[in-house]
Amino acid sequence: MDKKRIIIVADNARRDFIATRMLQRAFLKKGADARLSTLLDMVPNLRRFKPHAVMANRANMPFAKPAARCSRIYVFPA
Repeated sequence: MDKKRIIIVADNARRDFIATRMLQRAFLKKGADARLSTLLDMVPNLRRFKPHAVMANRANMPFAKPAARCSRIYVFPA
């Protein structure tokens, strides 16, 4: 079975780092391949990593349309 690939986006590294790192660790323990990303490297990460899901703390991100074409998008409050 294929591992689920998840990208967790931190738009503000100082504010979001602890929460996104905790989410990443939880997904890794469950057997998923979770990676952290910033806004700057999000589009290249979408092309390279081809995630099943993208998690972000806001829905109005500039990468939302390209991400919606290749995966599901989940929004969680910061």
